[in-house]
Amino acid sequence: MIRKWFKSFPFLYVIWLKYFRKSKLTVPSNEDFFYFDGYPRSGNSYLTSLFKYIFPTVRFSHHLHCVASLKIAIKNKIPVIIIVREPLESISSLIVMDIPGLILNYKTVARYVDDYIDYFQYLKMKLDTINIISFESSIKKPELFFLCLEQAVPNLIITQKDYDLISEFVGDNLIEKKQSKMSHDHALRFSSTPNQERTAKKEIVKNLLKNNKRMTTAQNLFKDVLSKQFEN
Repeated sequence: MIRKWFKSFPFLYVIWLKYFRKSKLTVPSNEDFFYFDGYPRSGNSYLTSLFKYIFPTVRFSHHLHCVASLKIAIKNKIPVIIIVREPLESISSLIVMDIPGLILNYKTVARYVDDYIDYFQYLKMKLDTINIISFESSIKKPELFFLCLEQAVPNLIITQKDYDLISEFVGDNLIEKKQSKMSHDHALRFSSTPNQERTAKKEIVKNLLKNNKRMTTAQNLFKDVLSKQFEN
């Protein structure tokens, strides 16, 4: 419950991020062009790396994965872009990352499902204020992410040269090359590229998740939010 308070209330979250977690990440501010986020393991890292590759000097906040940071961005009237991925895939991937040994019980699995539901319930409440893109479409066609940004973010102009850089980033598999240098254990947990061992572990977790009664609620929330996704 205390953990949920920190992730839900902006004032407590800022204190937790700075003094307890000692994170270098910053909460959304008026100096940011936009705030980009999503539930963990939804393609956040991939698209963040891609944007930084093309616009290395443009300031934006990202990767905070909680309701409190969304509230801060919305309060400061910063454009918000959220990437969404269906619950079975994103939750199972997060559990494998957080608990690689897969020492799990019903209560642990339920906590992850509840976190997904809390996050998506807030997204659903704010659909008129935020911009939604889907994991599947933006990973297959990253140009959609930038089209969404161009529509949502004033003063961000994306040129043909920028789209050529997108093709260069994707074509050269820059993320895969970077992740190929990871150690086995680090790659198993954090890599976004296909990994046979991680896939096998995810299947174990998925079977546990399918037995959780609240997964239906999570799936319905995902569908509701996805219905408002950006489409070119």
